[in-house]
Amino acid sequence: MLVAMAALALPAAASAQTGPAPEGARRWRGPHRGFLVQGRMGQSFGGASVLGGLGGLGAVGTLGSSSALGAALGYRGGAWSMAFAPSLSSSSSGGEGSSGTTYLQLGLGVLVDRVIARAADDRVELGLLAGASLSFVSYEASARSDEGVAFGFLLGLSARYWMSPAVAVGVEIGESYTSAPVLTLSTSGASDSRTSSFATFGTLNLSVVFGG
Repeated sequence: MLVAMAALALPAAASAQTGPAPEGARRWRGPHRGFLVQGRMGQSFGGASVLGGLGGLGAVGTLGSSSALGAALGYRGGAWSMAFAPSLSSSSSGGEGSSGTTYLQLGLGVLVDRVIARAADDRVELGLLAGASLSFVSYEASARSDEGVAFGFLLGLSARYWMSPAVAVGVEIGESYTSAPVLTLSTSGASDSRTSSFATFGTLNLSVVFGG
């Protein structure tokens, strides 16, 4: 009788020992979906930098390399994200009135990131990045002014590591194309002159997703 009771008790004891796993041992369920906020810092090499706040990669018409800090707001879905990056930059030099010079850039960029590969635990992602931007630029000096519209495109790859379901750090690298107006204060200059260039860019970013 005792042997029979012990045999019946063994499966119950085994079941109690292999019950639900502690919270920390459960499988991580992946990143959140919802409202996306990004802080971005980028560097551009080899030409006019990307426009319209695309990762804060620089200012219109700057040759060589440039860096800036920017931000983007948008939405992250299961395997994609879309973020909008506004930009506003201005500079002035010299005195007031006719002796001063003023430069202004106001733009908006959009970034779309599509996940193309994931690690087994969903913490590391590889994505395909695409973006476009549109900017208004103006230049004024010696009581004369010129203005125009610039635009840009980019393609690249992104990689992210999710430290938690809501927070990730990432890197991006790719190529950008920029078309910007040639701003001149000379009356003899062509009003529709433009300059185009290609550049290699890289960014670091921090993503925070408010959702579940």
